[in-house]
Amino acid sequence: SCVHPSVEQLLSEAEAKVEQWPDSTLALLYHQPVDEWSAEQRARCALLMTQASHRMRKAGLFGDTLIDVAVDYYSQMDKPSRYQGRAFFYQGIRREFRGDIEGAVSSLLKARQALSSVDDPHFLGMTFERLGDIYYTQQLYERALDCYQKSYPYKLRTSKPPHQVWMLKNIATCHRLLQQADSAEV
Repeated sequence: SCVHPSVEQLLSEAEAKVEQWPDSTLALLYHQPVDEWSAEQRARCALLMTQASHRMRKAGLFGDTLIDVAVDYYSQMDKPSRYQGRAFFYQGIRREFRGDIEGAVSSLLKARQALSSVDDPHFLGMTFERLGDIYYTQQLYERALDCYQKSYPYKLRTSKPPHQVWMLKNIATCHRLLQQADSAEV
């Protein structure tokens, strides 16, 4: 397939900005002529726009349309990739946002599987955290605890101290709810 270097450069620039400047990422990608792009480029653009809208706390900005483009493309890949894992992660977030808890868990488990095969500790930590949060709200504290404990080492590698402390609080809370007070002490 024909790949335009300028499109790849644009997508790389957007990816470099998305975590810190999600509004700039959306501005960069929003008016692009994506109909002229390859399916892979459109999927990556859709994923980046979904990620940017999530970072801006506007998860409903594009509905499911964008993440569906990314998931449709990346779910066809035989080999797991960080983009595939991230697409399933954001699909899980969208499903949870709509109240489809079973669908959210299914997508997040697919994200976990894909992200476990590649080096993406930030998103793997966030995936375990989201699963833990869902299990916690369902009062499945043992499952929540397991997910929070799996998230914590990734948070140590990729997050700021307040996020690490928050994960320790989640772990301690689960221990307390499971009446494991000795384990809840830090």
